[in-house]
Amino acid sequence: MPDPFINTGLKTYTSTIKNRSVALSGASQLLMAANPLRKGFLIQNDGANVAYVTWLVATAAADASGVFEIAVGAAVSFDHATGHVPTGNVFVLGTAAQPLYAQEDVGYHIGT
Repeated sequence: MPDPFINTGLKTYTSTIKNRSVALSGASQLLMAANPLRKGFLIQNDGANVAYVTWLVATAAADASGVFEIAVGAAVSFDHATGHVPTGNVFVLGTAAQPLYAQEDVGYHIGT
């Protein structure tokens, strides 16, 4: 019986989960640098105040176009199974010393 995975045309990836958790500074800060190999990310607001995130504009600012609010205890996530994953810079903004849990899934092509 032939191997069903040979010459299927499907690409195989390996992935690495990278911890990007930070204590917020009170100013817009880079959370994740642009990475074309990004296959997904999760950002969870573990603080006591609203946090903001953007991958559409150069800095995060409250109530600005292209900036998304993350309520206390809420999360924002993307993964390759749901479609488009932003691969550009990701910026966050929140109250100084507020904790923000984040992880980035980076995938590497290992064959076809």
